[in-house]
Amino acid sequence: MRFNIWDSGKASGAYAQSLNDFSIAELEYSKRLKEMKAKLRSLIYDYSASVEEYKANIEAQSLASESYTIALTSFESGAASLIQVNDAELFLTSTKLQRRRVFTILR
Repeated sequence: MRFNIWDSGKASGAYAQSLNDFSIAELEYSKRLKEMKAKLRSLIYDYSASVEEYKANIEAQSLASESYTIALTSFESGAASLIQVNDAELFLTSTKLQRRRVFTILR
């Protein structure tokens, strides 16, 4: 191995710069890792919330279907108006659309 005695600190300067570059790279790596972990936690939370919303929408659709059946039966027997049937049908359709929207998010 050969070393140039008269390099006027060129090698030590390059070494110091390499250490600085390495420190910067480590800091950028740890920053990016923290950002990615935070993003992953956020996505997991959003997914869990969507799953819970989907479960709630299944229950809401079941109740809306039951409500529509009751309104239709009441209308046929003369105890309810057509407006009540239309409202029940609108609610049922809305819950179906909401369930579909959440389902497409989960896919």
